Amino acid sequence: MGAMASMSLFVGGAAGLYTLAMILMKLWTGHAGPALALGIAFAFALGAFLETAALRDGRLGLVYCLILGVESVLVVGCAHWLFGEVFTAREWIGGALVIAGVAVVSS
Repeated sequence: MGAMASMSLFVGGAAGLYTLAMILMKLWTGHAGPALALGIAFAFALGAFLETAALRDGRLGLVYCLILGVESVLVVGCAHWLFGEVFTAREWIGGALVIAGVAVVSS
């Protein structure tokens, strides 16, 4: 697997794990406990490991922007589909701009 393909997997994995941590933190209210705390810590730790792996071959600014952009889109999608959060047209446009920014940065 090439350096770009592995970096893409690391970036996507890190963003996914950071998103999982955010979802678990959202569930924390009313469900706090050691298992949930361990899940949050594990998701953050593994996400940081994958982010570090992506930084081995990638530029700091690029990797950081890609992870934040992908994570933002994933969190908004999860907020809408898992938690029923409703967004205004302005917020959806903002999300589309994030997607466009990730596309520009990654091309």
